Amino acid sequence: MKKFLAATLGSLAVTTALVGTGAPANAAEVGTQVAAACAKIFDVGVTYQSGYAINGEGSYTECSTEQQLIKVHLQKYVGLGYWSTLRTMERTDSGIQYVSYNCRDTGTQTYRVKVELWGQGGYPPPPNTIVGTKYSNEIRVSC
Repeated sequence: MKKFLAATLGSLAVTTALVGTGAPANAAEVGTQVAAACAKIFDVGVTYQSGYAINGEGSYTECSTEQQLIKVHLQKYVGLGYWSTLRTMERTDSGIQYVSYNCRDTGTQTYRVKVELWGQGGYPPPPNTIVGTKYSNEIRVSC
């Protein structure tokens, strides 16, 4: 019980420091927590149709020394829970990565974007390991 209480109070002190109500309880610990959280900021945008183009995007914020990679996949539903990747774009630095696919003469299909965050070196994570995946909305369109 004493260890649990000490851990809880330690977490409370760090949380209080992050909120900005006082000086950090342990500056090194706060810095480590912020850097670890920031290294994994990635997201997926809205998938949409514009003319014959199916468009989507993924974003990544790099703010640590750990090298990361995002892969942005535009996918088509093929049935029975399976998706086929039509196009893949990659990004290793901060920013937005766009992906587009020309759906002309493909009929009515369902599309989405899948964004994967990969670790590229160091520990954690081990090299070439998917550390996170996010999916966009699904759209059913006729081209």
